[in-house]
Amino acid sequence: MYNELTVWENFLFSGMFQLAEGTPLVEIEDLADITMANLGLSRFMNKRHGSLSALERKRASIGMELMKKPRILFVDRPTRGLDANSTLWVVRSLKKLVHVQGITVCATIDQARRDTFELFDSLILLGSGGKLVYHGKTSKVGKYFNTLSYYLPSGDSVTDWMLDISMGRLQPPVKRSKTSKPKKQKQSQEFLPRSDADSKTTGTTADSSVEAPQVETKRVKRVTFAIAERTPSGSDENENVGCQKTKPFDTVSEQAKATGQLLNEYWLKHVKDLSTSKRARYEEPKPFLLPKMKEKPPFSNQIGCQLLRMSILLERNWLSRFIDTTVVCVGVVLITVMEGVAEPTKESDLAVDVNYDRVVETSYEAIIPEFSKLFSYALEGINNDIES
Repeated sequence: MYNELTVWENFLFSGMFQLAEGTPLVEIEDLADITMANLGLSRFMNKRHGSLSALERKRASIGMELMKKPRILFVDRPTRGLDANSTLWVVRSLKKLVHVQGITVCATIDQARRDTFELFDSLILLGSGGKLVYHGKTSKVGKYFNTLSYYLPSGDSVTDWMLDISMGRLQPPVKRSKTSKPKKQKQSQEFLPRSDADSKTTGTTADSSVEAPQVETKRVKRVTFAIAERTPSGSDENENVGCQKTKPFDTVSEQAKATGQLLNEYWLKHVKDLSTSKRARYEEPKPFLLPKMKEKPPFSNQIGCQLLRMSILLERNWLSRFIDTTVVCVGVVLITVMEGVAEPTKESDLAVDVNYDRVVETSYEAIIPEFSKLFSYALEGINNDIES
C-alpha cells in the first residue's frame, strides 16, 4: 500500500491488478466501496494511507486482499501490536466477512481475550512438536480438556490456559478409564475451576462414611514432569538436579514434546470413538479438481495501471522527489571533482599508435597484429600500480 494514495485508490488499483481480465472499472469501484463498508473504512476512504492509525492499517491491509474476491482468506497474526480493544475490532471485522460475504477466514492469534476468542467458530490447537491436540468447535474445547483432568482456575484466561496445556507447562494428563470412574451426577458447567475439579474427581462427599469399592484401574501412559527442575542458567551441569548429565532446559523441552505426543494420542483416540457422522468431519475428502486460474489482465493493461499510479505519486510527491534528485546529482558532481577524475578522457603517451581501422575489422587475422599494442595501452592506465 502506498502512503501517498488514499484508501479508496489503494483498493481500486489492487482490484485493477488482481481481478480477472475484462472486469469493468465500475464493478471494481463497487467492490472497493463494499469492501470498505464491510471493514468499517468508508469514512476513511479519502484519507491517505500514511495518516491512518495502526488499527485502520490492519483493516486496510485485509481489504487489499479482499479485492481479489477470495473464497478462503488466510490471515497470519492480524492483531500483532494492537491493544485488546483494537484486536476485538479486527476480529469482528473478519467475523462480518464470514456472515456477509461467506468467506472462510483462517487466522492465527497469539493472545486474545475471552470475548475475542469466542468469536471464532472452530479451533485448531497444536502442541509442542507440531502435534494436533484439538480440532473442533471453540465452545467445546473446555469440555474436552475437562475429560483429561485439566480444569481452568478461577480468573485465568482461557487462551493462556490452553497454551499452557499444549506447550506442556501443566502436569501431563491422566485420563481415567470408564471402569474406574465412579458414578456421580452430571455437571453441565464447562471450564470448571480447581475447586470443582477436586470435588468432581474424588467422587465422595464429606458426609460419606462408606468407602467406595476398589476397582482395578488400567495403567496409563505417564510423562515425567520436569518444569520444577529448571535452573536459572540452565547451562552449568553442576546445577542440574541429581547431578545428571542432561541439562534442565533440555529436560523441559523433552517433557514438553512428550506431553504433546501424549495429548495427540488422546485426541486420535477421541476421534476414533466418535460416531460415524461426527468422525466424517475429520476424514480426508475425495480427490477433486482444482478451480481454473483466473486470467489476469494483459501486460499492456498492467503497464498502463503502473504509469497511472506513478503519475499520481509524482504529482503528490513532486517536491520530495525533486529534492532527492538534486541531492543525488550534487553529490555525484562533488565526489567526481574531489577524486580528480572530472576529465572524461586523457591523452596517451604510447609511442606506437594503434591502427584502429584494423582493430574494427571483422577478420581475426587483422586484429592479431594490433593485440600487443592494445594490451600495452590497457596497462598504461595502471602502470604506476604495477610492481616491476
